[in-house]
Amino acid sequence: GAHSFPTRCSSDLVQRVFGTEDGQKLLKWMREVYLENPSWQPGADNSYGYWREGQNAVVRDLEVRIRRALQ
Repeated sequence: GAHSFPTRCSSDLVQRVFGTEDGQKLLKWMREVYLENPSWQPGADNSYGYWREGQNAVVRDLEVRIRRALQ
């Protein structure tokens, strides 16, 4: 499963995938689509904000793992 890799191994794997030119393009796209857009807007249901923050958390986690692997 997703949690079967030790943190260092999963960070190294993420870095290998997203360290490529295509991986960098995908990460840039994910950042633009998810992180750089509002998580919630006035009048929207609260659950939408929680759902959007879950999407954002995936991108943030990938970026943390990339930085960790490069240390």
